[in-house]
Amino acid sequence: MINILKILLIVFVTGFLFSSSSNAQSANVNFSISTNNLYYPGDEIKLNLYSYGNYDKNYKNDKSGNKVFNISVLKIKDVSAFYSKQSSRYNMDVLSKDSLNLLYLTEEVYSVKMNFKPKDDYGYSYLNESIPLKSVSKGAYLVKVTSGNKVAYCGFIISNLGLISKAGNNSMLAFVVDRKSGDPVSGAALNFFLGSKKIGEGKTAEGIFYQTVNDELKTDKDEEMIPMIIGNYNDDIVVSDSYLYFGYSQ
Repeated sequence: MINILKILLIVFVTGFLFSSSSNAQSANVNFSISTNNLYYPGDEIKLNLYSYGNYDKNYKNDKSGNKVFNISVLKIKDVSAFYSKQSSRYNMDVLSKDSLNLLYLTEEVYSVKMNFKPKDDYGYSYLNESIPLKSVSKGAYLVKVTSGNKVAYCGFIISNLGLISKAGNNSMLAFVVDRKSGDPVSGAALNFFLGSKKIGEGKTAEGIFYQTVNDELKTDKDEEMIPMIIGNYNDDIVVSDSYLYFGYSQ
């Protein structure tokens, strides 16, 4: 079984749980941000910032024509709580399903203010910037960018590990591996969720943990049935893919 799962690692090793991009509109400018989902420790981390609009209406906010962006990097302190409380499994937000602001689960690592001068494009102006972020330790992070009176968020994970996940009718299977070697990782602590409800926990043996799911834990609401696995091994974070193979909602 281990050999088969090692082969599947090439296809199924997962990254960040959500799409790491966000859009925002301010009184002066429309902009969007994104990052890669998953990095190894020591990798260069880049934030992509894009904006496009009419110069006079969208960019002319000071004499230089520059646009000011405030960039903050926040570390997620409680990874399980932050991800399990998300209102969607397909994109990230700082508001939970019950409208709770999840920023209380983060702490700021650093912030920087940056000015960019838009380029001309046939009467319109645009920004397309790749911004290197400071090196940070292993963990899960949120990037917050503000400009004018609006804000956009994206995020990333720094980890050596990956997680292969599968959901059956009455079970969830996790296989934790080193992403470079494919070797199984024993002793990884995992938490299993259906929606925001925690249904079990355990530690891997030879990379594997099998979680049974009782029928009484299930509901008739598809949005409350999405399975998710979140865990760690020392400082390394693992989060299952949002599209778990054989999801419960079907």
